[in-house]
Amino acid sequence: MNQFQVPANILLVGEYAVVEPGGLGVAAAVEPSVTVTIEPDTQFLIRGITGHNERSWSPESGGDPFLETAVRTAIDELSIDKLSTGERVPAAPARITIDSTAFFDRQGNKLGFGSSASVVVGLVRALCVAYRVTPRNLTQIAVRVHRAVQNGRGSGYDVAASRYGGVGQFTGGDTPGWEPLAPPARVEAVGLSHVYLFRGPQPVNTRAAIMALERFRAADSPGFEAFLERSNEAARQTARAVADGNWPAFRRAVEQAAANSRHLGGLIGFPSVPPEDVARWAHTLGGVAKCVGAGNELTAVILPPASEVEMPDGVVRVRIAVPEESA
Repeated sequence: MNQFQVPANILLVGEYAVVEPGGLGVAAAVEPSVTVTIEPDTQFLIRGITGHNERSWSPESGGDPFLETAVRTAIDELSIDKLSTGERVPAAPARITIDSTAFFDRQGNKLGFGSSASVVVGLVRALCVAYRVTPRNLTQIAVRVHRAVQNGRGSGYDVAASRYGGVGQFTGGDTPGWEPLAPPARVEAVGLSHVYLFRGPQPVNTRAAIMALERFRAADSPGFEAFLERSNEAARQTARAVADGNWPAFRRAVEQAAANSRHLGGLIGFPSVPPEDVARWAHTLGGVAKCVGAGNELTAVILPPASEVEMPDGVVRVRIAVPEESA
C-alpha cells in the first residue's frame, strides 16, 4: 500500500487577475489535506470519498463523470501507451482511493479550500505511482486535467499551490508559473504560519463571477487594464514582503490588494467585502482581513507574527502546509 496527502489551497492575493495571461497572484497551500491511498488489486478502480457520499469509476463499470474525465485526460497526458489504445481503458493493477472528507463540514458543505484541484493533483500523482511513470512536469499535466474537468476553465493557481506546498507567486497563462517565495521561517515572520478563515453568507458561483468580469472587460477595457495593473503590483509587493519576512510591508500590500478587490467587486456585482465583525476583529489585533477568491464566500484574516488570540465564532484557523522537502 502507498499513501500520501495533498494539501488544500487558498489564493491570498490576485483574484480575477490570475485568469489572465501574465496575471499575478500569491497563493498558499493549507491544511486540511486530501488523503490518497494506492492499493494493489486485480482491477482498476478509482474511489472518491467525501465522508457523506462516495463515487467511483472503473473502465468496466463506468461511474462518476468527473473521475472518468480526470482519469482519461491524465492517461492521455501521461502518455501511458498501454492505456491509450482502444475505446476502453484496460484494467490496471491498482485501487486508488481519494478521500477529501476533511474539505467538508458536518453538513456536507464545502469549506472553500479548493478541493477539486487537490483531488486532481492526488489522482495524477497516484496514476504515476501505479504505472511507474515519471512525467517531466506533473504540475502542468495536473493543470490540464483540472481544466478538462472544469470545461476548459481554471487559472491553475490552486493546482500549483496544492502540488508544491508553502507560499508562492503564481503567474497565469496557458502554461502557468509558480515561484516559491520563502522558507517556513520567513513565512512565519509575516504571520502566515496560520491563516484564519471565515465563511461568508453563501457560496459564490465562480464561473458567474468570471463571466461578469469578462462583461466588464468588454465594456470598459481601460478600466479592466487599470485593475490588472494595480492587482499585479499588489501581488508583487506581497511576494516581496513574504520573501523578505517583512510584516509591515506584507500588511500594507494585502490591504492594497483588498482595496482593489472591493473596488472591482462593486463594479462587476460580486461584492468582496469582509464581514464587519471579522474585519473589526482583525483590525483590533493589528492584522488584516481580505476576501479570498471570487466575491465574499471566504475571508482570510492574517495577524501579526506570534499572535495568540481567542477566535470569534465562525472563524477557523488553518496551518500553512510546508513543501514536502521542508516537512
